[in-house]
Amino acid sequence: MSEDEAIQLALGSDPSLNHQGKQGYIDGDYPLGWREPGFEQRFTAVNFNSVHVMDSVQDATGAWQSVTHQSSANFSVLHVASGGLDRYAVFGLTRDKKPVVELWNLVAAAGSVVVQGGGTPPQLVPKAFQKTRIYEGAPDHKAVAFQYDPAGRYVVCAIRNPQGEVSLMQIDAQNPATPPVVLYDSTEIPELNEVQYAQKIDHALLGRVFVFGTALVARKRIMLVDANNDGTFDGPPLVGDDDFFASKGLDRFEDWISLNH
Repeated sequence: MSEDEAIQLALGSDPSLNHQGKQGYIDGDYPLGWREPGFEQRFTAVNFNSVHVMDSVQDATGAWQSVTHQSSANFSVLHVASGGLDRYAVFGLTRDKKPVVELWNLVAAAGSVVVQGGGTPPQLVPKAFQKTRIYEGAPDHKAVAFQYDPAGRYVVCAIRNPQGEVSLMQIDAQNPATPPVVLYDSTEIPELNEVQYAQKIDHALLGRVFVFGTALVARKRIMLVDANNDGTFDGPPLVGDDDFFASKGLDRFEDWISLNH
């Protein structure tokens, strides 16, 4: 689906498509946003115009029960990232094709919940989204990829301008009035032109790492490293293909630690 088609769908220009039950990102299980013993929180975007977050609790019998919280956006939702339990960042395009980033935090709300399962476990409570827009870019810039700091301090995102150049920016999530900081652009790091996804993870030696990667064919990665997790990236990023990272001893699966608990 093209961006134009996604925008039309998100803004309801073809209502018939909204009833086809097509999810924006995934079939089957939602991506994992948070996990602890007996509890999981998963998330996804649906039809490019809403975000669903599912809380699941394991009861005393070992069975899982769940409730889904959902809300719609007034822009086309292209990417969603978890920043920890009940914290999400939503990346998309407005009707006039401005890239935007909003923080959607879940807070307890009055009301009842519909549970998939038997009686309602006490941890399954109704929640509502509190939304804060922390970034709005210029028209005709494209949303490429982004990730949300697990401590809720910042968002890192890749934006493509009308000339096709990609900028990698760090956006202050706690002080939205603070202008974004451009970390790098594709004139400095040509690999940014091919970026398709972003992820965050901890490494046994490097510490906190944000990865912006290209397609799996001839895959390349740009790794931003924050060794002491102080919110400031340390020096230039590591950039290369799989052979480059293998030569640095950074290809051992067991050295990478999930941030989803």
